[in-house]
Parts: sequence; structure tokens; C-alpha cells
Amino acid sequence: MHAGHHLVGPVIANDPCPVQCGRWCLRWSADLKGSSRPLADFPGVPSNHADPDVPGANPARVPTTMPKASAKVHVTKLAAAQRQLRAAVRIFFAGEDELAVHTVASAAYRLLSDLKAHRGRDEVGDFYRTSIFYLVRDFRRGTLPGYIANDPEMMGWIREVAKQLPIQADSKFSDLSVSVPTSAARKFWLKRNEIPNFLKHADRDAKAHISLDDVDNLQLLMDAYRAYIDLVHDELEAEGLVLWLYFCATKGTREGLPSQYQDIARKIEALDPPKRLHLCSMLVRELNEPS
Repeated sequence: MHAGHHLVGPVIANDPCPVQCGRWCLRWSADLKGSSRPLADFPGVPSNHADPDVPGANPARVPTTMPKASAKVHVTKLAAAQRQLRAAVRIFFAGEDELAVHTVASAAYRLLSDLKAHRGRDEVGDFYRTSIFYLVRDFRRGTLPGYIANDPEMMGWIREVAKQLPIQADSKFSDLSVSVPTSAARKFWLKRNEIPNFLKHADRDAKAHISLDDVDNLQLLMDAYRAYIDLVHDELEAEGLVLWLYFCATKGTREGLPSQYQDIARKIEALDPPKRLHLCSMLVRELNEPS
């Protein structure tokens, strides 16, 4: 999925303080910027260090008043979804409030789902197609990640599905097509919209409440990221790359990453959760810095 990225230069593994001081992060991202395809070379990407909401930013670089624009700036639905999703990834790594992350990510995901429908794609069908195909194929290969392979209930479900589908170890994703009944699609969106709607409305359920245990922002971000790739076929710049590495390092699927990502994924995997987030936040900021 990210094979187009090319990382060069050694990983500085013996820096005594990779997260607290950022020296290792800065060296690693500097190596990235010297690669054949620098992730920071995207036109129009501003420096995140000029953002007063980012730790370590320089407020003096931010004007206190916005200059009058000579022309109106128009934003497409796709551009809005991209900006929302990138922002959601950044505030997720910054350790911001999980409900704020969920609100922004959900807005992006819904926009992307609607845009897919406009192009004749079914997000619910794509969700189940992706989930089922890779679960069954990796089950056949014996390469399921530990958090799934060690879950008896999940493994029982996968075995039952595998009996009914002709997915083998060498099957291709294009071999499988999925059609979802309208009733099932409706249930999917009712479930998916439960928390976003709670966070948007209080006209009919002012005394309602939710459990924070039900807020799974990492999975939501990955689902939105997958929907984005379905539409655009790019990696969402630095935010997409780092989100993908973080997900694999966190979920125990690091070994499936391309070799050029193994060192940084091992670094992320070895840290405790707060430091993982902090390191990823630093990486995104540095990779988005103009060269």
C-alpha cells in the first residue's frame, strides 16, 4: 500500500532520549527528506511549527489578524474530507480529547463514504469485502496477528466464514465481490453514527450518555483512511504514512510491513502508549516541514 515511499539512512538506535528531546526523530525525518521521494515536498503544505496550537510552535510567526483576501477560496468536498482526516490524525497523535478526534474523523469518513457512493462505490460493501478477504486469506496462510489469533471467539467466526467462501492463501483481492442488503447497510450506519450523532445533537435525547470504552478512534481513522485511498489512490501525505505505521506497530502486524519501515515501526512498538503518540506526532510535524 505504501511501497512508493522510500526511506534511506540509518536509524539512530542509540540516542538515549528519542522521545523527550526529539533528536532521533529529527535525524530520522531528515533522512526521509533526503530520499528519492521526500514526504515533505508536497506543494502548499505549511509549517506546523507556525501553528500556535502545536507544542513548540512560534506564535510570533502567526499574524494576529488575517489579511483581506482579494478573492474567495473555494474548497471541494474531497479537499474538505482530506483536510479533516489529516487534522484528525494530528490531534489523535497529539493526545487531544478523544471526543474531539472522533467528531472530526467521523465527519471526514462520512464525506468520503458519500463521495464513494457518488462514484458508484459502496462503502459498506468495501468495508466487509476488505475485512473478510484479509482475515480469511491470512487465516489460510497462518499469518493472522496475535490479537486475532489469540481470540477464540474471533477465530471461531473466521473458521465458519472460511468454510463458506472460496478464499485461499493465494487468492487475490479482486477475486472477491460483496453485495450488502439494504437492511444490513442501514444497521451498519446506525451503529457507526451512534457516537457521532450523540456528539452533534441533543434535541431529542438531552439526558443520553455514552461509554468512552465504545470510542475506538484508531479503527475509525483507519476506516476513513481506507475510504480515502479507495477514492484518491494516494497515502494522505505524512499523516497517512505515520498512521499506517502506528496501526501496524500497535496491533502486532509490524512484521507484514515492507523492510524499509521495520526499524521505525520497531521503535514505535517498543514505546509505551503516550510516548508512541508523542513520537508519531513529532514525525508528522517534521515530515510536513517544507524542505
